[in-house]
Amino acid sequence: QAVLSMKEQIVDWKVFAAWVETEGSLDAAIDFKLNPRTGTYWVRVVRAILIAQSERTPLEALQRFLMENEIHSYLRLIKPSRTALSKKSYYRLEIQRIEDIDKIVENIKDNLLTEKAKTQVNFYLHTRHMTSPELRSEFLQDWLESRKNKRRRGRKGHNHVY
Repeated sequence: QAVLSMKEQIVDWKVFAAWVETEGSLDAAIDFKLNPRTGTYWVRVVRAILIAQSERTPLEALQRFLMENEIHSYLRLIKPSRTALSKKSYYRLEIQRIEDIDKIVENIKDNLLTEKAKTQVNFYLHTRHMTSPELRSEFLQDWLESRKNKRRRGRKGHNHVY
């Protein structure tokens, strides 16, 4: 059996799910910022599906599959900062539009095998339609506690990533 190159490989939702599980993630980061005038916290939620790879060709095949399914994505070359531990550049496929993430999650959720990926999907689905006040009431206390603990250990941090 000949191994197909990525340009010839057929990508389907099972293959895409495997890429998300092994080389990517479904990120949902909740960031809080204190409004000094009112004393309340602003809530910002960043959601994205990210798949990283040192080779560009496999990500181009995944991006073609997404375009065939009318899903918008970005393919970026990520260069390390001067302070980064790894000095190697890599490519990252990014899906950031909520409607595109919804479509992907719907198509891959039954094909996920790892608990980490299932947890990411469940958290995304749980918080997908939450309003800022709902997010604040559910996650602010945990976020404040995590900041307090990080300060005790001498670490910086402001994002609560699930």
